[in-house]
Amino acid sequence: MGEKIKQIAVVLGAINLDNQKKLLVGMEKAAKDFNANLFVFTNYVGTRETEESIMASSQILSLPDFHTFDGVVLVPNTIHNPIALKTIMEDIKKLDKPVVSLDRKIEGISCVGIDSYAAEFEMVEHFIQHGYRDIVCITGATMVSTEAQKRLQAYKDALEKHGIPFKQENVYEGGFTMETGIMAAQKMLEENRIPEAIISGNDDMAHGVIDVFKKAGIRIPEDVKIAGFDNGELSQLNRPTLSTVDKNQIGVGYRAVEELLALIDGKEVEDVVLPCKMCYRESCGCQSVEDGSVDIFQLAEELKNKYVTQQIDTIFMADVIRGMTTDFAKVRTPEELYDVFHQYVSQMGVNTFYLCMCEKDKVFVLPERNFGKNIDAQRINNDYTEFIDIAVGYEKRQFVTYDRFEKGYVLPEECRNKSGGNTFVVNQIFYQNYCYGYAVCQRVESVVASGLYYSMLMEIGVALENVRQSMLLKDAVDRLNGMWCYDNLTALYNRSGFYYEAKSILDNLRAEKKNVFILFMDADGLKAVNDNLGHEAGDLLIREIGAIVHKNTTNEMLGMRYGGDEFVIFGGFADGEENKVKDLVSSINLDIDRVNLARKYPFRLSVSIGESYLKATDIEELDVLIEQADKEMYQEKRRKKMARK
Repeated sequence: MGEKIKQIAVVLGAINLDNQKKLLVGMEKAAKDFNANLFVFTNYVGTRETEESIMASSQILSLPDFHTFDGVVLVPNTIHNPIALKTIMEDIKKLDKPVVSLDRKIEGISCVGIDSYAAEFEMVEHFIQHGYRDIVCITGATMVSTEAQKRLQAYKDALEKHGIPFKQENVYEGGFTMETGIMAAQKMLEENRIPEAIISGNDDMAHGVIDVFKKAGIRIPEDVKIAGFDNGELSQLNRPTLSTVDKNQIGVGYRAVEELLALIDGKEVEDVVLPCKMCYRESCGCQSVEDGSVDIFQLAEELKNKYVTQQIDTIFMADVIRGMTTDFAKVRTPEELYDVFHQYVSQMGVNTFYLCMCEKDKVFVLPERNFGKNIDAQRINNDYTEFIDIAVGYEKRQFVTYDRFEKGYVLPEECRNKSGGNTFVVNQIFYQNYCYGYAVCQRVESVVASGLYYSMLMEIGVALENVRQSMLLKDAVDRLNGMWCYDNLTALYNRSGFYYEAKSILDNLRAEKKNVFILFMDADGLKAVNDNLGHEAGDLLIREIGAIVHKNTTNEMLGMRYGGDEFVIFGGFADGEENKVKDLVSSINLDIDRVNLARKYPFRLSVSIGESYLKATDIEELDVLIEQADKEMYQEKRRKKMARK
């Protein structure tokens, strides 16, 4: 046998951002080089996401049982949900497996990253050396990102070193997205606040600022100087070219996986700091001096080809989603939805994909019929179930099936160990706060990097919610339809339902030449319970007797609440089975004794029972037999009264 394939969990939030994409490229290369499998637990965060959807999509981070992996790569600064991050950090501290943290030092854990504080300090100092003192800082998400906090501190310290007072109004909170850069720039324009220079927490926010300022007629760098942080693809193509810091994130991602594998093999914990590269270009007033190995025209051609490919993939994926959404509208059950998705998964442009669903009977669950309560209880499934089913499995363009497995493994063990060098991206399938499962996709950059892929997953979540709501609606309609035939308090048949169902049973008993029996039951002492304990206690007594009738009524019998405190059981028996009725009466009395022995209620259950029998062929109307059993019941009640005297 060959060497065991290492299984690595990667916790990486907001996979759609440029920084995370670069990290993933490096990790993916390392996984291939070392024949390891990566499982990347991530979410897609847009600027128009609600807090509820961010919280729900972050649920994916709680899916894995880290003990089922050989090690974990954690990128805490990318997780912008503080509750999810706190939970993960607590789990990591208790874990007995190797862990590597990126860009945030955690006690007892290896950290791989860059010295972003020093790089930001140097960039601010570079502006100061240009002679600028009015410098604005657009931060990242400082509430949750230690990287953003370190860079803000570097900004403050550089100002202090050169005797420039720090002003809080010069700090604009961003979120590492182009949209938050746009919002910061718009706020500056509204405040008529045009500084000499701007330090941006990353390139995306810097591009957003440049776009807004250009449209407002503000020139870069003549009127305002600006620098980013990341050295993204567009930084050298932007006009003017963007001054920035090359964080070497591809190298950081690669080294993180390499370091983790070394820890798994017994290496001691140590921190690794990789160098940054300062890129001073036109946006800060410098002449762009690039490494001679960089061919701007070649880079532009590569980006153009990449853009064209993405556009083609986007158009194709949009068509797939439109068709899928239309077909989803027709489904009424989860199984129908999975059949529809089967038709589209092969069109997604991926080789391997798994639609992993929570246990159906715990997700698509109808409200419980809670006898004894005023309302039915509807459970909300806001977490993964203990076991997972692969509703749609697609491997190397072939459909496959697997048995149910424990959720912490993410995929069945035999599936995880088939081959190494794979990168699987794992995303939540949800609707608002309702958890349906998750998707596992073998990474294909043109698919997984596209926002449309996440739109497709959301469409699946919406379709599953529509199915669930349709099931709930049907259940409600069935209940409404059943109100004419069921007693609301006990869920036994009422008279209308009883006589409707009894007709076909009586016809069968006639055809089989069997006998018919009626048990007529009356609750003893209901009036005293109502008078002394209240009507709620009286209703509880009625429901308890109703539950006993339910328990003792088999498929070939009917139970009915005849009215008030009176109940009827109707059934048949063959000649020679007369003891069947006596046994039924004994079973009912035994169940009543059990309830009384349990002392659950402030009253005692007691019923009087009358019996009547007749050949089915001799019966024209059941009412005759019911009246006879009623008379027998009153005889029983009188005997009880006489016995008490």
